[in-house]
Amino acid sequence: MAKVYDTATDLITFARLQSQNTTSGSSYLGSDGLLKFAAEDEPRIEYGSDGSLKGLLIEEQRTNLLTSSEDFSSWNTGNVGSLSVGGEAPDGTASATTVKASESGGSGNTAINLSTTLTADTTYTFSVYAKSGTLNFVSLSNLSYTTGTGTSWFDLSTPDVALENANHTATIEDVGKQWYRLSITFATTTDTTGNLWLTFNESASFSTPQNGASVTHIWGAQLEAGSFATSYIPTSGSQQTRSADVASIPVSAFGYNQDAGTVVVEFDLVGFSPDGPTGYPRVWEFDQANNDYIAVLSDLLGKAALRENESNVEAKYDAALTQDISAVMASAFADDDLATSLDGATTLTATPSYTLDLPTALAIGSAVGGGRYLNGHIKSLKYYPRRLTDAQLQELTA
Repeated sequence: MAKVYDTATDLITFARLQSQNTTSGSSYLGSDGLLKFAAEDEPRIEYGSDGSLKGLLIEEQRTNLLTSSEDFSSWNTGNVGSLSVGGEAPDGTASATTVKASESGGSGNTAINLSTTLTADTTYTFSVYAKSGTLNFVSLSNLSYTTGTGTSWFDLSTPDVALENANHTATIEDVGKQWYRLSITFATTTDTTGNLWLTFNESASFSTPQNGASVTHIWGAQLEAGSFATSYIPTSGSQQTRSADVASIPVSAFGYNQDAGTVVVEFDLVGFSPDGPTGYPRVWEFDQANNDYIAVLSDLLGKAALRENESNVEAKYDAALTQDISAVMASAFADDDLATSLDGATTLTATPSYTLDLPTALAIGSAVGGGRYLNGHIKSLKYYPRRLTDAQLQELTA
């Protein structure tokens, strides 16, 4: 009989059975639509802005390189009328900043900027939370750097990316309660000092006149090395690092069958960095002898695969996974036998030459012992102590 973890309560119970490593203060979106901050080793069970369950959040290590993520008065604010703190922020506290345009009006005058020094040959993501007032358009810019510079505009009223710069990957995410997280990803070639800009306007340009009644609300700025934004890391006076999430459960805790088994998992990828520390991210992994493994993973092109490392054999689907879209994968394994079905597709099989070795643990969202982090959610996980048929694998994921 399968041991099933597929509801919010079960996931919490499941996570507490694990070797769980979560940094105190790590953020996630709760079921009430507010941003939460986990205690140390508390599993982050995340929800969408519509209240739907996403699942157990697993992320790689990241650092917020901005030292005062919520204090925008530390930026150069000469191009705004005023900044005031006190509006409701995404975490429910009265810490959001209201940006007010200059009373004198003029074109493109509502902007703040921050000088930063970046590292050569590195990909960065700059993000901020924003909520519309009378200024519905917000731009994120990286200017005066050697390469990758430019401005991307976001329309908070639509919401949409109104204008994406050719040097950027621009994204807008609904985080609930009329707040959106805006981000741009860009690359550098040489060490250089430049400026990060936030500009607020009534159109996707710098030319529309402003007046003192025009406002926008912002909160939670983040600059991190990586090709996508990870969960918000608050800072106050110094850079802060969120450690990677490490989650696993010993095989003795769920009646592992040495001869054969099947794992059915529903998951998603929040972001994918093929050149970063999470190349070939794991959805789950059983360790084997001689540093080998059996795992469901995503390859460098984002394709899902069931892989047995000892024989270097895998059953892999040609189509790449879609970011932020949940997928279901059922994978069976026995001596010299692999089989898997993804989202009801025809079952793929492979015939490696190996004998199952008794593992120590089932790793969730990473390799056993850490590394290869998912950067996504595990919504449900089911283990069957037998090799299900190919037809059953397809039926369970349809």
